[in-house]
Amino acid sequence: MSAEGPTARVDHRAAIAELLALWENQARDKVTVRTDLANQMTPLLIRGLTAHAADSARAVLTLYRASQPVAAVPIVRAVMEDALTAAWLLAEPDASRSFVSYGVTQRKLALRELLLRGAGDSHAAITARLEECRELIEQLDTPKGHLIEQRFRSLDGGDGGLYLAYRLASQLSHASPSIVDLYLAADERAPQGVVLRPHAAHDTAAMWISFTAMNLLHALTVWDICRVGRPDQGQLEAIGDLLGLRTKYAVATVPPEG
Repeated sequence: MSAEGPTARVDHRAAIAELLALWENQARDKVTVRTDLANQMTPLLIRGLTAHAADSARAVLTLYRASQPVAAVPIVRAVMEDALTAAWLLAEPDASRSFVSYGVTQRKLALRELLLRGAGDSHAAITARLEECRELIEQLDTPKGHLIEQRFRSLDGGDGGLYLAYRLASQLSHASPSIVDLYLAADERAPQGVVLRPHAAHDTAAMWISFTAMNLLHALTVWDICRVGRPDQGQLEAIGDLLGLRTKYAVATVPPEG
């Protein structure tokens, strides 16, 4: 995945609202997906991730309108993960199998933990689910390239830019010194050299809302590529031009016969 175009000063909130309206409109249409993608699961997986990206972006917009940009960062991070995972699923022939296999593997571990802790009356049901997981993993094979850093690096040519942005968002998504620093201000006159802020000092709010807009555009575009005829291509490219973003997406397809 490669992006081109200048960064323009735009109303990212308006762009998100326009993308969400486009998503709502296409959701009412009859959907016909491509059959030439490398894995038949790919459109279903991408559609689910795109739907979650849209719901998350709507939540980000709501928080920004309520002047709560700090609380929005973990959700921006979710939009980034959804969009870039969708692009990874589209680009890598074995990505869909690995993605599902990893999810089933994690479910198997959780079920095994439940059994070890004593499942009581649910023991038989959990054992049956555990066996289903084992059978699925055998069919799907061992997951590979599925870790979030591996997904991102496969898309950005290895320069680490996408993953770096994700890590920055992670710093503001978990209990960490970065969170604490938002609510402190240096003051040599104070006994501990700092004073408490009543509200977070967040000077990167504009950056995170722009990331939300760009990654929602990525997600909707990847989903549009999965659909026969790309019905929303023109509108998505127009919004991309507004954001100063034109992206080329790799698409893994079924090899031609012969």
